[in-house]
Amino acid sequence: MFQINQTVTIFMANIYRRVQPTSSPCVSWLLLASFHLLLCWGDLQAVNGQNSQSANLLPAPAKTPVVISECRINVASDVSLAFEKSGTLEYLVPPGAIVRKDQVIAKLRDSIARASYRIAERESSNDIEIRFAKKAGELAQLKYERAQQAEQRLSGTVTEFELRELRLAAERSLLQLQQAEHQLAIAELKRSEQFEILKSLQITSPFDGFVRAVKKQRGEFLREGEVVVEVVNDEMIRVDGFMNLGDLARVSIGDRVNIYSEQLGHSLSFPGTVDYVDQKIEPVSMKVKISALVQNVDSLLKDGLLVTMEVAPAKQARLSSR
Repeated sequence: MFQINQTVTIFMANIYRRVQPTSSPCVSWLLLASFHLLLCWGDLQAVNGQNSQSANLLPAPAKTPVVISECRINVASDVSLAFEKSGTLEYLVPPGAIVRKDQVIAKLRDSIARASYRIAERESSNDIEIRFAKKAGELAQLKYERAQQAEQRLSGTVTEFELRELRLAAERSLLQLQQAEHQLAIAELKRSEQFEILKSLQITSPFDGFVRAVKKQRGEFLREGEVVVEVVNDEMIRVDGFMNLGDLARVSIGDRVNIYSEQLGHSLSFPGTVDYVDQKIEPVSMKVKISALVQNVDSLLKDGLLVTMEVAPAKQARLSSR
């Protein structure tokens, strides 16, 4: 830039000295204006050259997060529970109660089912027939063996017909033992059946959580499949939103996300990961559905809350230059 300005200055000074003695004031002002325009043009060319050189030295742009606004909170574990059988509601936990996995939270009247289960349990523990069949089989086998020994010592002591009767009695005792064992196995299966019937009159929580809603009242008759209670666990929540089609190449399952809400304050953020990217593009908005699982610290994120999702892409978008 200094060399350009110096050359222009020398050139214009020589012209000005030659024309100044014979020129009018208008010509002098015109020469001065041209002189300043040339200086400005030289400065501009020098600055453009420096900018083009510095542009080549700039580092590549860093990965910027994908910001998705108006995302909605949905509880990841949310179930509506019902009975498998009809009956009268006898017990029900109140709404808002904290429950544990496999805890009984509702129960139908089960006095008849309990009595049937106790009977089946008693029958399944009765092995008298098996013990009797074993003793009878041992005696019948002993009689048959003694008769065989007597016939071997002295032929004709025991007739062939009597030996067949004694052998049949020993075999029948063995079959009676097997029949007794079969009947005990059937009794154990009936006990299991009655236990399952008893379980069907109860509703247990499938996970740790709390009762969000109760749909029925104690003493009310319920039909099979009617929703009785809703149980939720908000330790993990799902965040659903729609991202621009241009960000689809940058976002993938497993990318880290941060969730925040203006209503809760920007100082609070909740980390998570992308676990779903839809393969379908919404035809009207030309956006793609995305979901993330987020740890709900202190249960501050409530179902239905609108939040903003920031996705940190693990990869750069692959764009082809034309």
